[in-house]
Amino acid sequence: MACAGELESLSRMTVNILCIGDVVGRPGRGVLAARLGDLIRDKAADFVVCNAENAAGGSGLTGAIFTKLLDWGVDAVTLGDHAYRKKEIVPLLSSSDRIVRPANLSALAAGRRWTVLPTKSRAARVAVACVLGQMYMGQNDSPWAAIDQVLTEIPADVKVRIVDFHAEASSEK
Repeated sequence: MACAGELESLSRMTVNILCIGDVVGRPGRGVLAARLGDLIRDKAADFVVCNAENAAGGSGLTGAIFTKLLDWGVDAVTLGDHAYRKKEIVPLLSSSDRIVRPANLSALAAGRRWTVLPTKSRAARVAVACVLGQMYMGQNDSPWAAIDQVLTEIPADVKVRIVDFHAEASSEK
């Protein structure tokens, strides 16, 4: 249980989060390489989450590109319906806590459904998860049931939570 002073401290805490949508191929990576450092500095971004499911040639993600994203300042990577397009990413999905696959894929699918990471300043911890929509996205479990489950699994003391809802239909988002 938090005392009044701790609650006051939490209510005044500000965390600037930069969310980057689909990075697509070499052009998207080029923009990130050239501009992300400046954006982080200029916007005082304390946490950067990036959907990179299309970063490798427009479909999928490789380990080398994942490493570059982190080097450029990305803190957490989310994936989507092309999560497994590049098979070389599969071992990384299980070994790195900085990448999450859609939570509403099969329970047997490789990778984490959510993660918790510190902000750059270490002032807070941020939970990151993603889900896939169902319209035009293939056969996936319910994103609503999956995210409800994920939110119960994230430790209660993690107050900042980001969910990337990767979908085709804006009505579903």
